[in-house]
Amino acid sequence: MSEIKRDTVEEIEDAPKTIDTLHQDEAVKVLGTYDGDQSWTEAEEKSLRRKLDWRLMPVLCATYGLQYYDKAMLSQAVSHPRIHR
Repeated sequence: MSEIKRDTVEEIEDAPKTIDTLHQDEAVKVLGTYDGDQSWTEAEEKSLRRKLDWRLMPVLCATYGLQYYDKAMLSQAVSHPRIHR
């Protein structure tokens, strides 16, 4: 590696982390200052997955049910001729 590239790499590695505050993202601000443990156990992952499932599955099931209902109603409307008076 040339001397110029090596100096550039060292400058980039030594540069302070910048946080994107343009979009006012609170999660990015928190993660930018987080210094805690970055690993998790299998039990923690299982607990988080279960919480996410309990929050997402009702919404996904309701959405699927509404989509099915809409599709069924459209097929009924198409299969029956309109009555003109």
